[in-house]
Amino acid sequence: MEKIKKTLLFFCLFQIILVMAFFLSEKLPSQKETYLGRGFDEQVNKPLIWSRANFDGFYYLSIARSGYGYLQEAFFPLFPLLIRFLAPFFKGYLNAGFFLVNFAFLVMIYAFQLLMKVGKEKNLDRLLLLFLFFPAGFYFACLYNESLFLAFVFLSFFQAKKGKWLWAGILAALASATRVVGIFMFPALLVEFLEQNHWPFKSFLKKEHWPKLAAIGVSALGFLAYAAYLKIKTGDWLRFASVQAGFGAQRTTSRLILLPQVFWRYLKMIITVDPHQYLYFNVWLEFLVALMFLLLLILGWGKRKKYQIPASFLTFASFAYLLPTLTGTFSSLPRYVLVCFPAFMVLEKLLSQKRLFRIYFAFSILGFTLLAAFFFRGYWVA
Repeated sequence: MEKIKKTLLFFCLFQIILVMAFFLSEKLPSQKETYLGRGFDEQVNKPLIWSRANFDGFYYLSIARSGYGYLQEAFFPLFPLLIRFLAPFFKGYLNAGFFLVNFAFLVMIYAFQLLMKVGKEKNLDRLLLLFLFFPAGFYFACLYNESLFLAFVFLSFFQAKKGKWLWAGILAALASATRVVGIFMFPALLVEFLEQNHWPFKSFLKKEHWPKLAAIGVSALGFLAYAAYLKIKTGDWLRFASVQAGFGAQRTTSRLILLPQVFWRYLKMIITVDPHQYLYFNVWLEFLVALMFLLLLILGWGKRKKYQIPASFLTFASFAYLLPTLTGTFSSLPRYVLVCFPAFMVLEKLLSQKRLFRIYFAFSILGFTLLAAFFFRGYWVA
């Protein structure tokens, strides 16, 4: 009951701040007219709702209504499929998506508490504040798949911690059908299996463990099913990756670009981009978030025993951080790092002093409100 009360409390506080951000957004000049939720012709007179469906939300609604269109294979299918299933019950795709996201958000908060309690996290309230109100955290309640994806991830890890490997594999498979980085639940669950068996690799050879390993293998089925669908429809197993260049942001998919090269590219942009352009703000935001989370994850690996962070969590987060950077850009990284939840566990330890925590959180909640306001008004954030 305590977890339910806390879930509802954080959910309501989150929504109140988002509403405040929306009214603040009305003071800003409109940035662009394309790929906004109102272009979907539902609830056009209710900007408090459609403004949460800007950019990727518009694509998800389009896929839910009409199936995959040009370049839209970049978006994994489970989220729009669920919107499509729910649409008749809510008399519209936007309403269905709005319900799905907020329900998933509630489940995500609750599942996060379950998972952290298994790890005996002592400062859960502080951790929740840091995690939910990270400046890009407003995406949890927008028409994006962040909340749904993390709900699956948290519940999968929770089931694995309880030794229920088949449920862990099924939930991870649903995660891998929701976002590409869901495939990294497969190595993460393998690491969790090794951790629980105190790391002897010969555990893989014991027959009594084979059913558990087979259950872990289920985690890849969501990803593999979508790849097979793309092969049948387009002839390209990795169509979700090859279309990324078509979205701009100078993404490169023909070759892998290493992390130091991406940082170097951003340093050059900081010097060359006109500081009066909105792009300059995005460059700094992406660069600082990339640097911050790289350092937090490195520190997490270095002090994982002291901070009591499972290697399985860090395995998933590290792969999820690195994958988007291989395209040569940090574009969208302020949103992508929301799945790197072990980094927030490290951050909570670093902010153990109340004064440091309050200073950081004040800036974080300010950034949260401002970025949400920009997003609602049609500015690209992440």
